[in-house]
Amino acid sequence: MAKNKGSWVRAGTHPKDGWGSGNLVASLVLLFAFIAIPVNAEMQHSSSHSMEEKKGDAVTVDGVKAVFKLSQTMSMVDIVFSDVKTGNIITKAKVSGMATNPDSTKQAKEFVGMKMDKEYSFGNTLDLSQKGVYKLDVDADIEGKRVKFSFKFEVK
Repeated sequence: MAKNKGSWVRAGTHPKDGWGSGNLVASLVLLFAFIAIPVNAEMQHSSSHSMEEKKGDAVTVDGVKAVFKLSQTMSMVDIVFSDVKTGNIITKAKVSGMATNPDSTKQAKEFVGMKMDKEYSFGNTLDLSQKGVYKLDVDADIEGKRVKFSFKFEVK
């Protein structure tokens, strides 16, 4: 039988190639899928667990409702803004805050807008290492309108 150099059209299909590049790629994709499934499941569990820990406090100022949520285990603060008249969630705003710690020291933070699950909020982390009452003063620039909110919460 004569050898024809062009008879094996696809790379990696020659019997001498063993696994072949096509099978190797498929094997790697399958391997990564098995790794990603437990990681994704853990992230979903972590996300739902942190949502259970959050406590909401709502304040309305100048037609804007702000719902404050805290996740102590993640040291995360989220604020959801909505228009009182329409009920629509506000997704475009510049939000900053000043947290006063129990010992009266301060933390300045910019709150970043993000969509998690089906909810859009503005959030950031805070140093919640001290036990006691914290105060968070928030300035939100919403469509050129400056709105101020104040929240208090306790870390036990």
